Amino acid sequence: MGKPGSFSKKLANSTISVTLRDDYEMCDSIHGIDYTIKDDQFLSMLNGRYYYDNNGEMKLLDERKDKHLVGKTLRFRSPITCNSKEGICKYCYGHMFDINQSMFSAGTLASLKITEPIGQGILSSKHSQSTSSSELQFTEGYDDVFETTSSVVSLREESSLDANMYIKLGEVSVEESDDSETYYIQCFDLVDEKGNLVRHIEEASGARLYLNEKLLQMYKNKLRSRSADPLFSLEDLDDADSLFTIEVKNKELTEPLKVFTKILNSKDHGGVIGLSELAQLFAEKLLQMNIRYEFVHAEMILRSLIRKRTNNLEVPDFSAAGNPEDYQVLKLDDALFHNPSVLVGMSYGYLRRALMSPELYQKTAPGPFDSLAVSALSEYL
Repeated sequence: MGKPGSFSKKLANSTISVTLRDDYEMCDSIHGIDYTIKDDQFLSMLNGRYYYDNNGEMKLLDERKDKHLVGKTLRFRSPITCNSKEGICKYCYGHMFDINQSMFSAGTLASLKITEPIGQGILSSKHSQSTSSSELQFTEGYDDVFETTSSVVSLREESSLDANMYIKLGEVSVEESDDSETYYIQCFDLVDEKGNLVRHIEEASGARLYLNEKLLQMYKNKLRSRSADPLFSLEDLDDADSLFTIEVKNKELTEPLKVFTKILNSKDHGGVIGLSELAQLFAEKLLQMNIRYEFVHAEMILRSLIRKRTNNLEVPDFSAAGNPEDYQVLKLDDALFHNPSVLVGMSYGYLRRALMSPELYQKTAPGPFDSLAVSALSEYL
């Protein structure tokens, strides 16, 4: 349950700087987001938004009067491409501008609404008297050598394979926090003394396998010896050693988190190219998950991920004078780390990395957390 909570917190921090203007001036953006309106439900999620018709005339969408727009692809003004430097303008945000204008952060509101199903899943799981986690299913041959007790993987007392075997770890990834690091893999191989593959082992749903104490220490020792292909002999392990702890996933929590992670916190953002395609994919996935909040909230979230390709700390220029190709969509983790506000960037969750980054001294943008630090810093000035 910690992972959904952590994701929601990161998203809230990333979007906290996405605010609304305090006036009604229209920004000078010449770019927008193209939506293909699939059905009436899709249309209702765009109610009160400004779009351009085939003649280039800007209009306000009314879901009751504009049913004829279903099936069409239209360009909408959007927070994603709003070019206002003082918050999202009314024309890119739409009819809820007056309602949310006085809020501390309309971006945070968006993140809380969109991640609500994860929170509801956490609450319901606390009241459940049974688990709804996916059954662990490893590839064929796993049971010949290993056994699972609860969520811990260890060696069998007796194996059908020759003991002269080695574990070859798959790609090792690191989860970082302020004071610790945990290492995990998603697959590993059993090989013989010549390096020939005997078994490939992974869990069917892609569960992470966290390295436990003894295996982790052996791995770090191999790293220090600069071994190119660290192999771990089964003879150096015994059945009393726990090798891995398996990430057990609750179905109720996993599916929304998988979708959000794939779109918002992966390098390819669900395999789409372009801002319109990304917005369309996000909108369709939200409806599939029965998350029926206006798409402007999803766009506020996507806005927090967008930076110039030439500068991670700057928002793209979507005016006529800007370069329409000078943009990139960062992963959520990267967008938070590269937030132009020093204190927002530090909320990334790995303080040591933030303090050691040369980029820290290039950040000059004000942030919503600044007032929390001013009183403390003033004591030292």
